[in-house]
Amino acid sequence: MFEEHVYAEGMSAVERVGDMAAKDPTLHVDILIQVYRKYNDIVLTAFANDACFVLFLSIACKRFINNNAVTFLDQSTRKSPEFFAAYCDTLLSRSSEAPQLQLDDAVVGFTAMLQYIDDKDVFQKCCTQVLATRLLQRLSVSEGMEEKLMHKFGNACGNGYAWTLQRMFRDVSASKEVNEQFVRHMKNSNECFRLDFSIHVLASGLWPFRLSSHLKLPPELEGIVQSFATFYSGLYSTRKIQPLHNLSKGELVTSCFKEDYTLHASTFQIAVLLQYNQGLSFTVQQLQEGTSMDMRILQQVLESLLKCRLILCHGEKTEKFVKLRPDTIVSLFEGYHNNNLVVDINEPLEEELKAEQHVTQKMIDDERKMLVQSSIVRIMKIRKTLQHQELITEIVRQLERKFGPDTNLIEECITNLIENGYLEKDGLQLNTYHYVA
Repeated sequence: MFEEHVYAEGMSAVERVGDMAAKDPTLHVDILIQVYRKYNDIVLTAFANDACFVLFLSIACKRFINNNAVTFLDQSTRKSPEFFAAYCDTLLSRSSEAPQLQLDDAVVGFTAMLQYIDDKDVFQKCCTQVLATRLLQRLSVSEGMEEKLMHKFGNACGNGYAWTLQRMFRDVSASKEVNEQFVRHMKNSNECFRLDFSIHVLASGLWPFRLSSHLKLPPELEGIVQSFATFYSGLYSTRKIQPLHNLSKGELVTSCFKEDYTLHASTFQIAVLLQYNQGLSFTVQQLQEGTSMDMRILQQVLESLLKCRLILCHGEKTEKFVKLRPDTIVSLFEGYHNNNLVVDINEPLEEELKAEQHVTQKMIDDERKMLVQSSIVRIMKIRKTLQHQELITEIVRQLERKFGPDTNLIEECITNLIENGYLEKDGLQLNTYHYVA
């Protein structure tokens, strides 16, 4: 009775805010926390923290947190862990305007809810993604708060995940030291470049990033990047570094307009704009040859520059543009004007975002398949013989701390293991499996 009442209250609370909660992770998670706190207080005071009522509360919370009006709209249980990761990012970003006491209280409520998330692997991937952005963009509100949450994540998601986060923090710290060493190296070797430069060296396989689309750096940038690569290989001869241009950015100071502007731009945008040091007009094809960008990426970069009117299509005076063709002429807009002398033109590329989402989804699916197969082998190696339903029940029990494995995925993995000779079906009872030593 208590469980059903709490569940109904949680479902109703989310439904009352309707579409707003579907678009606002902070509102969505705050509503869930409010319901949890209300009934957790009742369990503590009215029921003296009785174990049965603690269990009823846990079951009810798991039900309405993972399946509610928002997840129904998205037709995916993964929406809830994604929103929890976005909520965490809001708490820990500098943009958060909440007072410290209010922030601490929100963190306590948020971490109490982590135990109820079914798809913790989705939460981990999303949380790692936003943490990576906070670290690289220096957006964290507090290192102490990050470390506190890291410990909580270890309790909820396992020490392996906490270890991954710790390694990411160490990479950022080590990058600061490498940058300082590089500055000293430049001074000692009398190398001189007319730009400020800093770099993050990130361990491959640890950070949630894929390799960048190809880019031929302009001469203004190529020299110092090559100098750093040579310096770093001297420090670590066995390591190979690969650029992530899709994550890089910089400041470009103009001297071609009536006012001198400082543009905060992506490396892709900078590579295109620096082409205009060689001339005022180029075809899209010429810009592609000059930058070696994938044409789809280049088109989106050009569209972003057209939108802020730094460049114009030949003969057009509007930012609205439907299709860029290879023979389209794109010119620098010498009449560019902005009321601000410092202008942020950097915006995520849709093509890159889609690719990142695809890679993240594939990683989650591949890891789930591997975990299910490993669980099956581990169980069958010990039990030797099991019926189908017994095996499924044991797999779900083993993996419930990471995610709720789908029956279809489990059956697919069982079939794969039979085909690869790890399991075999009983000759008389087809719903029984034997482990093959």
